[in-house]
Amino acid sequence: MQFKELQEKLGTQHTFTLQDVENAFGKADRAQMSRWENKGWLQRLTEGIYTFPKTDIDIHLLSNEIRPSYISLEYALSYYGIIPDIAQTVTCVSTMTSTTIETPVGTFIYKKIKPELFRGYVLKPSTYTADKVKSIAAPNTTAEFKIATPEKALFDLVYLRKDLSTPLDFESMRFTLPENFDPELLAGFFNFVDSEIRKNRMYKFFTQLFKEAGK
Repeated sequence: MQFKELQEKLGTQHTFTLQDVENAFGKADRAQMSRWENKGWLQRLTEGIYTFPKTDIDIHLLSNEIRPSYISLEYALSYYGIIPDIAQTVTCVSTMTSTTIETPVGTFIYKKIKPELFRGYVLKPSTYTADKVKSIAAPNTTAEFKIATPEKALFDLVYLRKDLSTPLDFESMRFTLPENFDPELLAGFFNFVDSEIRKNRMYKFFTQLFKEAGK
């Protein structure tokens, strides 16, 4: 495998994995990949995920590619303007173990949620040119990333953050709900909450939030 051949085969992908290399060439020569990385011809974003250095990385798309997930929690709430703070890390929800992954282009935090609650997300187009860039997560489709709806992002935050329970906690977040925010859509996710203690804490929190927002 020559470097030019690698570029020709995988150069249009947003990122690629060792498995992609094996699929294209029969095997992946890790030593050779390391040499190309040391020469600056490749950039390793995290374990097993590479890109070509001139590729502009879409952190939204990358968050889904690092592990099966959707963007949610603080980052999604900031994205929708529901909280005023600008998120410095991309926060995601996954059915895999919670972890934080550092990459050259940013930090990604993954929080574990049970499979029944892995829902309530939508697909948004990547900043990449749709007819050129493919996602390794869905190589036969144009590049799109998964992000929670405003309702699910807020639900996920309160579901996972047990520290959000008092009026002071509510005030500290400075929530601003959009006019089209649908409390009934959020309420539907309560069907998948088993713990009555958690459900009661969340119910009290949302009752106050919706009262303040006039919902």
